[in-house]
Amino acid sequence: MRPARSIEKLIKNADVSTDPIMDDVVRDDVLKAFEESKAKKSAITQPSMWRIIMKSPITKLAAAAVIIVAIILCIYQVDLSRPAYGITDVPEILQQTCTIHIKGWQCAHVQLGLYDPNVVRPGQEETRALMEYWIDMETGRMRRTQPASVLVKDDKVSPAVFIEVYDGEFVMELNDGMKTAQFTRFSPYLQLVAKRKNRLNVVQAMLLSPQSLDSFKKTGQEIIDGQTCDIWEAELGAPSWGDTRVRFKTWVSPKTGRLKMVKLWERAGDCDWWELAELSQIEYDVPLPDNVFATEVPPGYAARNTKETADNPRVFQNRNPVDPRGDQIITSYACFTLSDGSVILGWSCTTAWPENKWESDSYQEAMFQELVPGGGLPRLPAEFYTVSPIGHDPGVQYHGRHLAYTRKGNIFHEWALYVPERELDQYYGGLSYSLHFRCNRKDLTRHGAYTLGETGDIQIKTKTDFHLFVLGAMAELSDDGKAPERVTYENVVGLVEQIRSGLK
Repeated sequence: MRPARSIEKLIKNADVSTDPIMDDVVRDDVLKAFEESKAKKSAITQPSMWRIIMKSPITKLAAAAVIIVAIILCIYQVDLSRPAYGITDVPEILQQTCTIHIKGWQCAHVQLGLYDPNVVRPGQEETRALMEYWIDMETGRMRRTQPASVLVKDDKVSPAVFIEVYDGEFVMELNDGMKTAQFTRFSPYLQLVAKRKNRLNVVQAMLLSPQSLDSFKKTGQEIIDGQTCDIWEAELGAPSWGDTRVRFKTWVSPKTGRLKMVKLWERAGDCDWWELAELSQIEYDVPLPDNVFATEVPPGYAARNTKETADNPRVFQNRNPVDPRGDQIITSYACFTLSDGSVILGWSCTTAWPENKWESDSYQEAMFQELVPGGGLPRLPAEFYTVSPIGHDPGVQYHGRHLAYTRKGNIFHEWALYVPERELDQYYGGLSYSLHFRCNRKDLTRHGAYTLGETGDIQIKTKTDFHLFVLGAMAELSDDGKAPERVTYENVVGLVEQIRSGLK
């Protein structure tokens, strides 16, 4: 209830007998005095409050009512100086920090049916392994330790961990089970993306999603390390998860909006709930240890390559077979969501991989040259004809249209624009998208969907974002290192409006 409405209700209930018409006059005077006091609260002292209220011609009732006003005003001022933060404030406050350290445990992956359930099953204490993040929010550098697959030898269960260190240019992956190290080198564009994504992935590291925070309810309070925390809980499920559901319990400081602890349970079907993870150490703006982001092979590990021979990955490639034999490969690259909800996705369909058989795919050159922005998608052996968000469904269909294409080597990359039937009022790409494909070959009528996987999505909020990330990705997948000239922020916004108008 707003303060003014609260005061009005209290005055109406005050035990003061006057003429009804005069009651309205006095109540209006008091409410006016309260609003004036709010506007001047930075300069008003207690005596000036009395002077404002005593200007009312009916001082007898004003004197009685002002006591209520004073009480409410005091409460109002206290609330202003002590805001109460909730679960929905957590992501923004995380993004405002310089460094973050998260430490706890998570259960290693158990492949059901592979092991005797009497020896190992999900949720057993033996499957728990270290989960830890160090993140420099200013540069995007990161060190991540998390469980890999569980190992069983002589009926003894041990959870291996996977370590990834990013120093701003090189990524070093350490396989704890095999004791190997491998390097990858990021291009300047991928370094830019890594900085952006690592900042956003810190929320995912907490096992939270901005899209699911509205499902949380405050259920109580608890003191942790001498600090009173609000407890927020939620139970979530999604169609893509099948019959699996997860239950969150988080502890948030209402004074700072910072997380103190996170716990997560999982349940499949009618099985019992089991605890999947617990993050009990969450530190904001903590000093970074020396060499925490160092990409030097530790003792006892064998290097599979060196920094000089490190792989230079292409943009986010996520390859999937189209036909059972794997002759046709459909690959998704970069994905971006514009402010209106439209999605730009880069993808290709080739014969074999990574060196596609150009003698089989050379027909694509003439096909791509005939495409028109806003027109149909290329009729390749398979195409991503639409997309849909994972998680919350906005209840609209996305319509795929051609935007542009680039060529790198023998591979043509389609940059498709997927326009929802109406402009969306929130961001739906945080949990990634399902990419729906269909085959155009007469001998193959297969259809289905793949997810973006590690590719993920990048939200485009400004013209600068568009220039850096969308045009940057197109340039990465182009022989001349340039994006198509006609692809500009203004042209794409106009094309989206044109397509949506055509749908209506």
